[in-house]
Amino acid sequence: MKVLRNFQQRSTLTSKSLVAKGVPRARPCCTMAQLNYPAPTVLEKGNPDEVDAAVIYLHGLGDSANGWVNENSGKAWAGTGPRLLSQMPNVRFVFPTAPERPCTLKGQVLTGWYDIHSVEGINTREDAAGLRESQRFIEELVQTQVASGIPSERILVGGFSQGGAVSLLMLRSKMKLAGVLGMSTYLPLWEEDTIISAENQGTPILICHGDDDQGVLYKYGQQTAEQLQRIGANVGFKVYAGMGHSTCDQEMADMKDFIAKCLPPK
Repeated sequence: MKVLRNFQQRSTLTSKSLVAKGVPRARPCCTMAQLNYPAPTVLEKGNPDEVDAAVIYLHGLGDSANGWVNENSGKAWAGTGPRLLSQMPNVRFVFPTAPERPCTLKGQVLTGWYDIHSVEGINTREDAAGLRESQRFIEELVQTQVASGIPSERILVGGFSQGGAVSLLMLRSKMKLAGVLGMSTYLPLWEEDTIISAENQGTPILICHGDDDQGVLYKYGQQTAEQLQRIGANVGFKVYAGMGHSTCDQEMADMKDFIAKCLPPK
């Protein structure tokens, strides 16, 4: 297994870039003058020429790529990356780490894809600028994979909690994706007119949620699946009895099966 920690250069973005051109300025996502993105951790097997697909997977609030890659990270999902790679040698796994930013909910600076104010109103008082900036960054990661020779329709984007929310934003991308996976998450900016772009109308989506989740309440995962179903999205919804804001063996098996179905070897 190759671990390529410098696949992409570290990115430093000034706060001027946090709002897309033509989009009204929302509440600032953070008070820091700059956001510093560490280089993603990238896992692949063998010759890069044999890689024909990619997964970009985003961690949750306060976590990092290490939480999903290191067997000894102490997380419920420790070592997920290497285990998936061992079963899908044709796939490159990209685990980015979010920049540090103030988190209103926790009252401290944490790694995070955007600011969050409360658990109960998680999808009502949103950091729109921070969400859009994180979407922009993930689009950049997709474009990096495309430049390496992997077409966007062979790239799956997924994530846990905050990472899952940003992954669901990628349904609005103009680049056709192989699939989108959201674990213990919700659909952000759900009142916007376009939730799924024309390019991703048929893109497979899997939403996974524990029914005892106190981090992102189960009702938000359920509402996300229902809203996507109402607009005709190709979405599946899996519920795990008794699971909190975490993962379980069955969910990990479902994650692997979904990725394998979306990205079969050529």
